[in-house]
Amino acid sequence: MNYPVTHVQNSTGERAPQLALIEAREAEVAQAASPGRKRDLWLLAVLAVITLAAALYNFVIATPRYVSDMSFVLRTPAGSQERLTFLNFGGGGTGADDSHAIVAFIESRDLVETVNKDGKLAAVFADPAVDIFSAFPSVLAGSGRDEFYRHAQKYLRAEYDTETAITHVAVEAFSAEDANALAQRIKAASESKVNDLNRRARGALVETAQSEVDAISAQLTTLHQGLTDAQQRYGIIDPKLEAGAAIGLSAATARELDRINIELATTIRAAPDSPKVDELRNRRKSLEAGLRVQRQRTAGGDASLAQRLEPYLKLAVQRDVAEQHLLAATLALATARNSSTQEHIYIEWIAQPSMPDEPLRPRAWWNVFLTFLIAAGSLWIVRSLSDLVLADD
Repeated sequence: MNYPVTHVQNSTGERAPQLALIEAREAEVAQAASPGRKRDLWLLAVLAVITLAAALYNFVIATPRYVSDMSFVLRTPAGSQERLTFLNFGGGGTGADDSHAIVAFIESRDLVETVNKDGKLAAVFADPAVDIFSAFPSVLAGSGRDEFYRHAQKYLRAEYDTETAITHVAVEAFSAEDANALAQRIKAASESKVNDLNRRARGALVETAQSEVDAISAQLTTLHQGLTDAQQRYGIIDPKLEAGAAIGLSAATARELDRINIELATTIRAAPDSPKVDELRNRRKSLEAGLRVQRQRTAGGDASLAQRLEPYLKLAVQRDVAEQHLLAATLALATARNSSTQEHIYIEWIAQPSMPDEPLRPRAWWNVFLTFLIAAGSLWIVRSLSDLVLADD
């Protein structure tokens, strides 16, 4: 920094006091600015190193990755009757639960093991041409089964679109052929999983209905055996016939008693001294005694017909209810079997696994630019915090 100087030397040849003061001030300012300039140079050097490292990886080290895309929707036979358009995917397809289940399977360890059953997936990552950051096994990725599963998931994406009910799957590999081959395997595994879900749903539905039918059938068999035992224990041949006969006999005796009472009353009025009066009275007593005995046998003590029929009738009512339940359970079983063959889900492919023409990963220029922005922003924050520290000093 230069300040205007009016007198440089006095008459004796010595420096003027003003010039000494200015030089001291310039030295002080230079000393204070020196740490800030050094810091800025270091920050710029760090930014350059980070940017160059990102460029080196994306343009030189990173192995190009090809992406094979496919998409599908889960549907039912009823839903497939509708026109296949993007407007009715959400309403015509199956529920979101099934689609989410397939997405979860695609992102699961089971899928990785299925695709890698012959070592194909492991061979893709073990290719010597693959860079160290993408290769497996490696020092960075590890060598265990858990590490392999986590590493493989980085190259597989499955997303479910809730608006269209379409599931999109993208598979990355280091050659177009490998990407397509892995996508084909994932497609086959997904279809197999859907078939497995159908089998489980059918099995659970039919098994539950069949268990209900078997349980009621066993109960009905027990009730039939109980009815047979009750018939033998209480000497019952046909409860309806026996009850009808007892009631009919009592009714006939009651009618005969009514007739004798009427005849007796008529005879007493016409000929009180007639010997027929005593005969009718004796006849009435016999009928009354017989009626009492019949009623006692029908609904009297422990040996009466009503007491003997009570346990049998209870079992008969339980049998009738069980037969109704068995009929309903049998209909439910038939419905379950019919539904299991008609209402199944299946995959309808919107786009088959593609054969990529050129690598889409890594996006070198975008990655370098994004790295530069993030590094520059972070270093700017560091510089701002450093200014506050220098200002306090």
